[in-house]
Amino acid sequence: MMKNVFVSILLIVIPIFSWAQKSGSQAPDLNKIRKTISSERSAYYYPNLMARYQLNDTTLTLKEYRLLYYGYVFQPEYLNKPKASLIDSLNLLTRDSTRVPDYYEIVEVAARLHQVMPFDMKYLDPLSFALRLSDENELASKVEFKLGRLVETILNSGDGLSEQTPMYVISSSHETDMLRALGFTLSDAAGITSGDMDYVKVKANDYGIQGLFFKRVHP
Repeated sequence: MMKNVFVSILLIVIPIFSWAQKSGSQAPDLNKIRKTISSERSAYYYPNLMARYQLNDTTLTLKEYRLLYYGYVFQPEYLNKPKASLIDSLNLLTRDSTRVPDYYEIVEVAARLHQVMPFDMKYLDPLSFALRLSDENELASKVEFKLGRLVETILNSGDGLSEQTPMYVISSSHETDMLRALGFTLSDAAGITSGDMDYVKVKANDYGIQGLFFKRVHP
């Protein structure tokens, strides 16, 4: 029986205070990113970067991930939403305690969701888990590389500890993805939203952090 397929891979990769106390975080310069990814002659032309990303290319650098993640807001697909039936199918496959999980079916559904929402960690997570249990370990490692790179990309935009140093995300759903990746649990108390800034409260933790700041970016 599978009560929960979601796994915390990323805490192993990024110790909590390596990001909380690091220096050199930089907010994304969207105008510069748009110019960099728009030219077909550029080494960072967006369609080419995305093709490599979807092929699970582990040679993509952190700079290229930054261009991919924040540059996504300029792509027509940015406004696409996954079909509710796909999400319902994945939820059923991963949470139904009355049936033996079909890991191959989980891989298929999660991979389809990943095509539509390429930077949503909540679809990459069950994908990597199911791949491991299907003995697709090489592919699972590549998916886990993506997870780590996405978290690192967002962390490099800010530590989230103050309104002046928020983590920049392209979707509010990535805020809860990041909380979970960093080992925090969303508080029952309501957060605070002001314009594009969200202050998300978390439950009591060993670090004394009461909440994190996120800033949503858009074209």
